[in-house]
Amino acid sequence: MRYAMALNAYQQYIDTVLASDVSDETAAAIMENKDVLTGVDISEDSIRKYTDGMYFASIIGYTGQISQDEYDALDKDEKKKYSLSDIVGKAGIEQSMDNVLQGTKGEKTVYVDNLGRVTDTVSRKDPEAGNDVYLTIDKNLQESTYKLLEEKIAGIVLSKLQNVLEYDTSSVDDSKNLIIPVSDAYYNLIGNSVIDSGHFSSSDAKTAEQQVYSIFQEKKTATISELESELQNSQASAYTDLSNEMKAYMDYICDTLLTKDTGILMSDQIDKNDATYIAWAKDETINLYTYLNYAISKNWIDTSKLGSSSYSSSEEIYQEILKYLKEYLADDSNFDKLLYKYLIKSGSVTGEQVCAIVYEQGVLPMDDSAYNGLLNGGTDAFSWIKSKLESLNLHLVNWHLSHVLPVQL
Repeated sequence: MRYAMALNAYQQYIDTVLASDVSDETAAAIMENKDVLTGVDISEDSIRKYTDGMYFASIIGYTGQISQDEYDALDKDEKKKYSLSDIVGKAGIEQSMDNVLQGTKGEKTVYVDNLGRVTDTVSRKDPEAGNDVYLTIDKNLQESTYKLLEEKIAGIVLSKLQNVLEYDTSSVDDSKNLIIPVSDAYYNLIGNSVIDSGHFSSSDAKTAEQQVYSIFQEKKTATISELESELQNSQASAYTDLSNEMKAYMDYICDTLLTKDTGILMSDQIDKNDATYIAWAKDETINLYTYLNYAISKNWIDTSKLGSSSYSSSEEIYQEILKYLKEYLADDSNFDKLLYKYLIKSGSVTGEQVCAIVYEQGVLPMDDSAYNGLLNGGTDAFSWIKSKLESLNLHLVNWHLSHVLPVQL
């Protein structure tokens, strides 16, 4: 939220989107309480709808909010057409034809009060729609090809799928001998958003959802506390001595959250030949505490993204990073998915619970016999997953070829 507002230089008349696709109940609650929610408002927007998207997603691509890097790559004239709040094509036709599909923005000159509320409109210019793009894709051929691939992938998955939760690929010399642990199948239901983990905490969540969410809450509290303890300890274990699970959390914090997602750790400023960087990224002989504190000393940290650009000491900057991490992780859905991954691998969340949620959320039509069997232990989750693959319900597992044969392909 702070970062999004910073992009607009805290100009009160420029909107910052806090949430999108909210429920009718949320919209109604905000509208009913606008007198006390100063500066908060609801607005409608258009969305893309892709007909038969399952078959054409790889060609059509998708849209998303323009990134800073994408904006910086535009030439001077193109920058006049875009702002950092715009939705642009991210892949496929959406990306390659974005300059054709994008229309011309409208303009409105207004007077606002000190809270950003419009008091008068001086002038207005309506926006103009972009051009249409017509494709020459053979629809029937594309659908047939998709279904043939689906059958082939289902056969590969079935031949490789085994009823194990933990699997170490480092011990496999030949990629032909790789297997797919069933824990990957259970996790993919959550990781690929086949089921909505955000609904587990809803007031109308059902039995398996409630069970899983209770286990998850306990795990998240304990994990964040453990991470906080590790990152506060200069004598914490070196990366190479951590468990695979803790390594995954440290990788996520450093490489994904601080570097890719927020840019707090500025990758373009890092000296890849620096001895401390090598000790962290390649030799794995130091802990993240040491690496981040060293990054601060080398000015590899963008402190402006922490809410301020001036701090009195390196220790103050580091403590602000830890505070930022704790707040970010508390509401980070990607971190939540990582937690679910290890809950499933450890067996703390069972395959039966995850598969039962498929019925609870209506991903598949309710089958009382199968559902109750999953809940009471009468139906084995491994057998259930195999039966769905055999009937080509492959979208449940949502694998890509790279997941099936990661070395050979």
